[in-house]
Amino acid sequence: MMKSARFVVAAALLLFAAAAFADPIPFKDCGSVSGTLQAVDVGGCTAFPCPLIKGTNISFEVDFTSKVTSQNATSYVYGIIAGVPVPFPLPNPNGCLNSNIACPLQPNTSYKYKNDLPIQASYPEIQLVVKWEMVDDSNNNIFCWLVPVKIVSQ
Repeated sequence: MMKSARFVVAAALLLFAAAAFADPIPFKDCGSVSGTLQAVDVGGCTAFPCPLIKGTNISFEVDFTSKVTSQNATSYVYGIIAGVPVPFPLPNPNGCLNSNIACPLQPNTSYKYKNDLPIQASYPEIQLVVKWEMVDDSNNNIFCWLVPVKIVSQ
């Protein structure tokens, strides 16, 4: 009986440790050309679809490595609804300004991009896919990722 209790405690500790040190959520790369995606973190998301609460700002962090030199980095966000990309306006689409990265981007350099996406109270409660792109000077995707989300009320 004592062995099984120790096993249960050990298994519980392993599961707790795995959850505590879990990687950021899985994402789908949708065409990163000028960079390589390492991780995407949607603030507060632990399961799909990620809940986006109306009337709040959701924090996003993206770990990536640039493959090119680029003086600029511009972000575009879309909600894909029934296969149709609908633009989500970002208050700060300039990836070089207040985003934790400095431009010009350099090849073979890793960055942690940070930005917030305001979820307007007027948005309908709907399940969709967020598509987030950051483009370089040549309009090539430094990164592009997809994550399923659901807009919900508080």
